[in-house]
Amino acid sequence: LQPAKLAKALGVADEDFGAFKAALEQLRKEGHVVMGARSVVSLPELSGRVRGTFRANRKGFGFVVPLTPSNGDVFIPAKATAGAMTGDIVIAKVSRKGKRVG
Repeated sequence: LQPAKLAKALGVADEDFGAFKAALEQLRKEGHVVMGARSVVSLPELSGRVRGTFRANRKGFGFVVPLTPSNGDVFIPAKATAGAMTGDIVIAKVSRKGKRVG
């Protein structure tokens, strides 16, 4: 959606639209949202690759904490850690399997 349509869908009052646009611009600068063609606002694409810091769990799985803001950490199953250790900078290919919780 475009900013004005998004504001309307979220119930932002006309007098608060300036603050809404400023907040949206801050989110864009931080990488939490993307402004596409014709100023359409969307979430960053998760289907690509994520560069971040690996955090291992003692149970064998781990998480990649993105270096740039995104939709959150990426879960890495134990069989896909490729020997990464906590603190390693890695690139993970994101795929959607199963359900997202939370």
